[in-house]
Amino acid sequence: MTQEDEWIEPRAGREFTDEDVRFILSLTGRSDSSTRAQLDARLAVGRRLHEIAPKEHPDGRHVGVTRLKELARQTGLDYPTACDYRDVAVGLDNSPVLDQLDAPGVTYSWTVLREVVLNRSVSPLQLSARWDRLVMELAACREANLARLTGERLRAALGSTPIPNSATAMTPAKIVDQVTNRPDVQAAVLAAVAHDDTLKRAVAVESRKAERLSFVQQVVDDGTMRTPGGQVIEVSAEARQEASRRLRQLEEAKPPPEWADQAYEAVQELAARCIARDPEIAANETRAQFHAAMHRTARVIQGIDLEKTAAVADDEMRRSVADLQTSLADLAELLNQQPSRGLRVVKSGIA
Repeated sequence: MTQEDEWIEPRAGREFTDEDVRFILSLTGRSDSSTRAQLDARLAVGRRLHEIAPKEHPDGRHVGVTRLKELARQTGLDYPTACDYRDVAVGLDNSPVLDQLDAPGVTYSWTVLREVVLNRSVSPLQLSARWDRLVMELAACREANLARLTGERLRAALGSTPIPNSATAMTPAKIVDQVTNRPDVQAAVLAAVAHDDTLKRAVAVESRKAERLSFVQQVVDDGTMRTPGGQVIEVSAEARQEASRRLRQLEEAKPPPEWADQAYEAVQELAARCIARDPEIAANETRAQFHAAMHRTARVIQGIDLEKTAAVADDEMRRSVADLQTSLADLAELLNQQPSRGLRVVKSGIA
């Protein structure tokens, strides 16, 4: 069959390229952009995603699902988020009121467009009526000298099911997920956390839990762990089995947060035995801890403004510096008396 005779499936999309990945990454990484810039970026991403994996084939079949999932993975997008970007962009481009959506002096967010196109808050209005209501609300905002149409106001105008403020309604686990994976909501979530002590504590607990479970999961998956000194070591079969057992317990039930701490501490204890049993690893660990302590001390000293300090120096300050100087001299003398061990670092993250 000649090239002219080849049949191309209508709107079947295309394979994505490295340029597509770079394009999407360049737009989705802008967490500090203005509302309008973020909106334009998401629409541009959505149009590119639709070009690669169209929302729907003319006969109703969905196409390019695997392609879209892989592209989302490579660009750090959740698959549902990638679908939202694509579907909202398509919905906007097909809007019957497209030429009426740029009301002078009034901005609106991505949430507003998503409510109209995807109807996530379950408005009783049909799509065409939702577009008309958006135009009406933009005009009302302009007449009231309001610079922004919020999602909350639009939902009320659409007769949608009321939803609570997203920042205060999210669970701690959801907040951690949002801050980690959704740059566009980082500012709002962090602002809420900054003014709510209870929320701050909850986020801290969830972050600690996630970090510790990640440690246990790595032990199970790779049979390795990173020591406090930065070495990556193989753990014993006993430690790996214990980590696996602890994870199964966590998956089979809904345990309290302290179970994550208990799993982490149990695996850490077994891993510490691995370090203690290997003289080379133990020596490298001690050496790494020494270097870290010296680095911290040096940074503190280098951060002192010598001229200002000299101007206010008193006897107590002079004694402190003299004592430190003596301690460092004693340490240097002691180390110079020891022969070089020449131990090998197996693998280290230490600079």
